Amino acid sequence: MYRAMRRHAKRISKTNWLIIGIFLIALLDTYGDYILMLVIYTAMLWFSYQILKLLFVKRQRTKPNYLSIEEIDKLGGVQFEDFLEQLFTIKGYKVERTPVTGDFGADLILNRQGEKIAVQAKCYSNSVGVDAVQQALSGKAYYKCRHAMVITNSKFTRNALEFANTTKVELWDRERLQKEI
Repeated sequence: MYRAMRRHAKRISKTNWLIIGIFLIALLDTYGDYILMLVIYTAMLWFSYQILKLLFVKRQRTKPNYLSIEEIDKLGGVQFEDFLEQLFTIKGYKVERTPVTGDFGADLILNRQGEKIAVQAKCYSNSVGVDAVQQALSGKAYYKCRHAMVITNSKFTRNALEFANTTKVELWDRERLQKEI
């Protein structure tokens, strides 16, 4: 029964298209010049709309939507990653998200002018330790990045600072994050 209904629906739609086609031919024969002008004006309006939409979307994308550091402190891990994605997009980076679990040590991959940076994001209330720097280095190797970075809304331990200095991992602590936003 279902197949019969589908065949019947196809026949009806073919018939409808035939009627619409005949109607359009009759209209073109009678009002051809007017319809041609209508099509041209419609196309011009559509292209104008598309251009304005592109300009508006670009302006909207670059409009800052910054949070205060106190608001950042209230974010969860994934929300902090969302915030950093928006921040780096505004700064001109192409941002790629990694899976929430099994990310091989990088939460975001930043790319600008062919230079890739693996970012480990830590939204903590306590100090961030050496393990975050190790994760960033792991993400750098796995995603074949040139640089690694750890960003937190908190502070880094002395060991993390020393290890990052030795391994050339860039660290953004609370103060640096506030400067960047």
